[in-house]
Amino acid sequence: LQALVRQAPGYAPGEGALGSALLQAGRPDEAQTHLSRALSLNPRLADVRFNLALLLGAESRHGETIALLRQGLRLEPSNPSFQQLLAWELATAPEADLRDGAEAVRLARSALARSPQDPVYQYTLAAALAETGDFKGALNAAEQAEAEAVRLGRAGQAATIRAAIARLQKGQPLHAGTP
Repeated sequence: LQALVRQAPGYAPGEGALGSALLQAGRPDEAQTHLSRALSLNPRLADVRFNLALLLGAESRHGETIALLRQGLRLEPSNPSFQQLLAWELATAPEADLRDGAEAVRLARSALARSPQDPVYQYTLAAALAETGDFKGALNAAEQAEAEAVRLGRAGQAATIRAAIARLQKGQPLHAGTP
């Protein structure tokens, strides 16, 4: 991919593919450079936009992540990956001014309708419902997510959801950066 980018400078899909590969290889700084370059060359590359949003979210750059995801949804309004990740950010961002529980619930439900057995989407709905104060609904969604994660053999994911269930039982939302 590096050779492709050298041979075809300005080829947005090549920049995006290299950025995605670097992200997978655990090289986020280099990945961000190539993903950003790809988007500046072609802002319609949804997979590149999504990968850049993942990277920025992992770096706790929630405002930038939300902006990228909103742009992505304008390009692809029914994309469940954009819906799920934006719902997660709107439900769990540590900054109160970035959160919007009602929008998060709407997006999470829409994504979940397309992948009803996906524990990540179920867990996102739980976080969104908790942000609106519906802890009973949040617990139900989280318990379904945990059961599905166990069924799929995703022990680490199930453990994360179990810890979230304990917080939900205490009436605590799932904001990032909170114990």
